[in-house]
Amino acid sequence: MKELYIKDIDIKNNVTKLDRCSKFIEVNGEQIHYKDEGEGHPILFLHGIAGSLFIWDKWGKRLKNHYRVIRPDLPAFGMTGNTHNNDFSTDYYINFVKSFAEALGLEQFFLAGHSTGGQIAYETAALIPEKVKALVLIAPTGFSKINSSVLSATFRLAFNTFGKKHITWLTSRYLLKKYLKSMYHKTEMVTEELTNKFLDNILQAGNRQSFFNYFNKNGWENTLTISEINTPTLMLWGEKDKILPVGDASKFKALITSNRLITYPDSGHFPFDEVAEKSCIDFVSFLEEYI
Repeated sequence: MKELYIKDIDIKNNVTKLDRCSKFIEVNGEQIHYKDEGEGHPILFLHGIAGSLFIWDKWGKRLKNHYRVIRPDLPAFGMTGNTHNNDFSTDYYINFVKSFAEALGLEQFFLAGHSTGGQIAYETAALIPEKVKALVLIAPTGFSKINSSVLSATFRLAFNTFGKKHITWLTSRYLLKKYLKSMYHKTEMVTEELTNKFLDNILQAGNRQSFFNYFNKNGWENTLTISEINTPTLMLWGEKDKILPVGDASKFKALITSNRLITYPDSGHFPFDEVAEKSCIDFVSFLEEYI
């Protein structure tokens, strides 16, 4: 039981957790942690809930030799940590992406988002289509809320009132690993190293409470915005995704004007990690059409 009671840690000010690519920039009064690597056409990546910029590492290594790869820790997650205003609305995150791009001087960019980050991405593209050259959505929310039934006990707490009171101090490395295995089809990929990366980011001061608040925000389902997207769009989806069903992909395809769908039979919720090489080739092939 002692494993459950893990205190918050201050990752942001722990120099050993940063590397030479780590940067901070002030956006809307918040200190945002991000990585900015490579040169060429900029690609802005948005991670999902409880994630961090590190989830894009495999793609980042492949892409940074040909593109400018920009990966922020979204407010309330990773080393960016909790927001000062506790605003977890989709509108807040859309405004963040717009302001972050402006702070980096991005006139136009490719935009890619995973899961809840995918929803932020397509709603941003609908708001500022002149900025987004092409859009890549990887198992985005919009039709379905994240399936809590497959989550482990600690993470199901995020959906009830007990969790609201206790999730700020209740965490388990063991249950986190089970949670990650529900997201991966290739469960052998859920190593101690991967688990510890997620754990470090969850334990950043304030992030556990943010995790609960974000899970319980309104606006998960938003079919109206989807129908407004005119940006060329690629969707990538793992056919073994237990978190957001691949069946949602056909619903997106029916509403997005210009789109393409690729599914992966041997991947769960993280195709950019589980089938990194194949999915990255598909990603690049799509982007090259719009350069």
